[in-house]
Amino acid sequence: MAITASTIITDRLQAGGDRKIREQHIDHMGNMHHRQFIVAADYDEQAGLVAGANSITASLVDREVAEYIAAIESSTNPFRDSAGNPVAPAHLGRNTMLSKILRHFLSLDSPVGLAPAVPYLANLSDEALIVLLGIDQNTVNIIRQGALDVTAIQSSIDGYSPVLGGDQ
Repeated sequence: MAITASTIITDRLQAGGDRKIREQHIDHMGNMHHRQFIVAADYDEQAGLVAGANSITASLVDREVAEYIAAIESSTNPFRDSAGNPVAPAHLGRNTMLSKILRHFLSLDSPVGLAPAVPYLANLSDEALIVLLGIDQNTVNIIRQGALDVTAIQSSIDGYSPVLGGDQ
């Protein structure tokens, strides 16, 4: 999903010949986004609008990915609503979002950091992981082993919870 309309709503000449530009970009959901900046007199408006739209789209995607990661880290499934119905990401396709999320958790230094993604990994076939992440079967096997290790670590930690004053 992307920006569907972009216009320059203000173009004012500044002292010294520079221009103060204010752009308005509308995304596919009808939300307005603005950019304001000062540029040289020979500023290319069309190229600027394209660059602005791309910048805003990237920002929207980054924010949405961060929101999905935060939801997963707090044990919420952002791909489902409270009734269990599928929910599509607003700015990315489901598979692209899933790929970005899995790449995030797989990139963490601590193996325990992978824990929030284990349920998602368990629900995906090896073929789906190969396609989503652009990896080979050997790498899938390594990821699957990592998920098993995380599950074992978590079970071990949970075993100590009552002893340490946790769930009784």
